[in-house]
Amino acid sequence: MLGKLMKYEFKSVARTLLPAYLAVLVFALLSRFVIQNDSLADIGDGVLIGILMFIYSLAIMALCIITIIIVIQRFRKNLMGDEAYLSHTLPVSIDSHIWSKAIIAFIWSIFSTLIIFISIFILVVNSDVLQSISVFLTEFPAVYNEYIKIPFPVFILESILTLSVSGITSILSFYAALSIGHQFKKHKLLGAMLAYLGISLILNILWRFSGSILYDMYDAIFSGIYYSYSYNFEALAAAINGTFIATCLISVIQGAICYFITRVLLGKRLNLE
Repeated sequence: MLGKLMKYEFKSVARTLLPAYLAVLVFALLSRFVIQNDSLADIGDGVLIGILMFIYSLAIMALCIITIIIVIQRFRKNLMGDEAYLSHTLPVSIDSHIWSKAIIAFIWSIFSTLIIFISIFILVVNSDVLQSISVFLTEFPAVYNEYIKIPFPVFILESILTLSVSGITSILSFYAALSIGHQFKKHKLLGAMLAYLGISLILNILWRFSGSILYDMYDAIFSGIYYSYSYNFEALAAAINGTFIATCLISVIQGAICYFITRVLLGKRLNLE
């Protein structure tokens, strides 16, 4: 059932975000055309290009905001708003509802990030940029193997895992805030905003406290590791691995707290009146 929920959620979000992606890419292509065309680029001594870059920046900001709004709106509307009665009558657990939305929200967040990078690439790509990329790809393996004593596939997997856990934790913090805000009889959105600020503050304190303990323990195990990067690349590799592990562990704890709040409030204290 989780797969069916994810499929439905994916299609629902696509109806809003795909047109936004298309608009950003089309505008990037239009800006690229103007930049490459000298007669157009010289209009108003470059004023036209300045206007286009300003609008492009607004478009990127709008895409980021729309993505966040979609994450919030889909969860709130489907589980607490107009569609909530239908959603909660389905033979689906609260856990499946939460995870389907969190996973799909994370996937679309990745897509939004990729679209932004692709649009930037469209704007700046030229022969010099392509040559620089080629040189980087040619020299990177040798530099990496010399200074980073971690197998590259392991490094990539650790990076993906860390970013995934951190990303889903961020989404769960939104869900927890919305669940808390829904407990307010009036001004539920305001309550959710205040709850998000409170959750962010608490998680930040947890991050600082647990992070300091973990990193102190790690430093005690690898004596002097943070002061020997220039001379001990094995120590650097150990530090990087330790950072990945600590970051994932802290994010998992934070995510578990947010998930527990959301699960309890949706499962036992949900009021749809």
